[in-house]
Amino acid sequence: MIFTDKKKREELNKLTNAQIIPKIEKLAKEKVKKQDVIIDAPLLFEMGLDKICDIKIGVIANKETCIERICQRDRIDKESANARVITQKDENYFKINCDYVITNEEVNEDTKVQIEKILNGSNLSNENIIQVKKQEVEFLQFREFLKYTDKLEHLYTLKPLNFNLKDEESIKDEYKKVCKVVNLSSRSIFKPIQTHSENIMRITRQKSGIHREEFKDTDGLVTNKTGKVLALTYADCICLFFYDPEKNVIANVHSGWKGTYRQIAKRAIRKLRMEYKSKPENLICRNCTKYM
Repeated sequence: MIFTDKKKREELNKLTNAQIIPKIEKLAKEKVKKQDVIIDAPLLFEMGLDKICDIKIGVIANKETCIERICQRDRIDKESANARVITQKDENYFKINCDYVITNEEVNEDTKVQIEKILNGSNLSNENIIQVKKQEVEFLQFREFLKYTDKLEHLYTLKPLNFNLKDEESIKDEYKKVCKVVNLSSRSIFKPIQTHSENIMRITRQKSGIHREEFKDTDGLVTNKTGKVLALTYADCICLFFYDPEKNVIANVHSGWKGTYRQIAKRAIRKLRMEYKSKPENLICRNCTKYM
């Protein structure tokens, strides 16, 4: 089977691409003057057709869903379908290379609505961030951090999620939705009581929780422990995500006007340097707020 032979697959792609690409480019050029042109190509980037696209939308699903759909569409067995799926690019590849990513594990009207919104300009993606819709959660991710998904998970959620609710159980429900889409445990969330301070807490063996008294008057969290979910809210304030790939240390910092005035970002870097021996030149720092 050609799907299990990389060399034969590449040779076949060369033969077919030579015939297909010129036709697609010609048709797109002729029709683009009259209407939007959509190119549905699983090998869009490999074929180089991404260069003629104004916007690139990745529609992805989990492995089991992909296998099931291939079996139904092509009427082949699961083993043959799996052979195709394992040759495909992973989720991160599309996040890094596309302008927008939708997780479509159920065929419904929401996917069509989402694509229409994107084509109408409702999209925050750019060269630094990617906007993702997965299940009922919409969020931003940094392309730079996506290079380290074997060690790091991150996201900046968008509305209609609301974490400023007075009812703690409702807040927990919102976090459960988020944790579900990125395969994190909602029981591992550390959510401080933010007061626009310059205080930063190191997370080690503290008991996790939302708005625990132990985390009061805190606007920054740092840790090198795996499985810890550092959660903060920002509204219109500056959010700062730090990652040190050398020491495998993360920091999540809320920099409101008071925190900015009191140099909370500088304090975070100092904290990482003193607690974990991080070198400032190795730190990757990204801020979502500037793109909102």
